[in-house]
Amino acid sequence: MHSFTLLNTRPAHQATELNDLVVESGGKVISCPTIEVEWRALLVTDVKKVGDFDKLIFTSANAIEGWVRWFNQQNNQSELSGLTCYAIGKATKIKGLELGLNIVTLSDTQFDSEHFLAHPTMHEVKGLAIGLVKGIGGRTLIENTLTERGAVVSQLNVYQRKTIPFCKQAWQCFIASPNPILLITSIESWQNLLKGLSDELNDSVAVIDSVNQVYGFVVMSQRIADEVLKLGCSTAIKVVTTQSNQGIVKTIQQYV
Repeated sequence: MHSFTLLNTRPAHQATELNDLVVESGGKVISCPTIEVEWRALLVTDVKKVGDFDKLIFTSANAIEGWVRWFNQQNNQSELSGLTCYAIGKATKIKGLELGLNIVTLSDTQFDSEHFLAHPTMHEVKGLAIGLVKGIGGRTLIENTLTERGAVVSQLNVYQRKTIPFCKQAWQCFIASPNPILLITSIESWQNLLKGLSDELNDSVAVIDSVNQVYGFVVMSQRIADEVLKLGCSTAIKVVTTQSNQGIVKTIQQYV
């Protein structure tokens, strides 16, 4: 395998396992998180609803971790038992199983909100109470769609994202490395990276030129790929098909 360098833009608490796998596969890693996760406690009114939910939907691995962190701190683990839990993505399901949740996905191939909502299980929700465990902000597609289908949906915001200042030195080291591969795990992460480059270079053409020095993109969904394409850069983009750290490394190997 040829040498390569991965710019890992994941939050620091999610980066370690992937970094180790990349090094084991012969690559180098430069960490340049664009987002920091801040955990939030659930409101008392939200906690009182938990026992009444028919389903819980977790939108991300961060949602899983924030949920379990809070209930463990309150010694309320019993509230987690008996609930029907769903994960949008495979990585979210894996995280949930690791932390002891009875959780499933509704697809074996496509792990996004659109395919999740297309499953028959998510069409038979009229009159059901559904908890949507997520971070503050983000897409409203799931909540809006299930509400239109007759469900009573409650948002349970267990974390929030905070932008991290652009790591100029890490970026310069990255694009000067052999076969630099950029990992983007969310649209917000990509937007924050672009903002940092724009603030630093103060020229849209220079931003595109800088991004074009990247050998390849690895992204977690087609939605992210479509967002990257809007920039108009010529860098190749590969979408991870198995949403796990091993899946990311396998996708990188397609480049190098």
